[in-house]
Amino acid sequence: MSDRKRQANRENARCSSGPRSAVGKARSARNALKHGLSVAVLHDPQLAPEVTKLARRIAGRDELTDLAISVAEGQLDLLRVRRLRSELINRALRDGNLLTGSDTDTGTTSSTRMFEAVDTGRFPGSDQQRELNGDTETAPERHARVLSELAGELAKLDRYERRALSRRKFAIRRFDAA
Repeated sequence: MSDRKRQANRENARCSSGPRSAVGKARSARNALKHGLSVAVLHDPQLAPEVTKLARRIAGRDELTDLAISVAEGQLDLLRVRRLRSELINRALRDGNLLTGSDTDTGTTSSTRMFEAVDTGRFPGSDQQRELNGDTETAPERHARVLSELAGELAKLDRYERRALSRRKFAIRRFDAA
């Protein structure tokens, strides 16, 4: 390996080795908890009774209940992801106060801002402020801007959805085999 390649590897490792400070490590440890999708459906006190109810409807017989629980858990996990995506898009379109590129110098990530906005129901910035600055946009332009700015967050939710679909598919296969 050449010296130049070794140096490039060292520089890349420095940039991609994760947070080093205690604050950075604590913040990154909470990444998966921002929207609650990393918590198992059965561990969510609001959804656990729904899993049991759906599993009973799926199983029909008591000996299949354990298999039906994993099918129900996969289904509710999928619905949870889809509900969050829908809520994110609907609130952003209804409120229309998404951050533009000029508002991103606060140091917080866009996913943090978006999930906080979904929780609070209020998006930073405002359409009135854009109008004061002379930046009026038509409804289709606003719609396209909102979806464009949500693209990264929607891609993250797609990964959760694919995982939920896969879990549900394999749970259904196990249930059918029984």
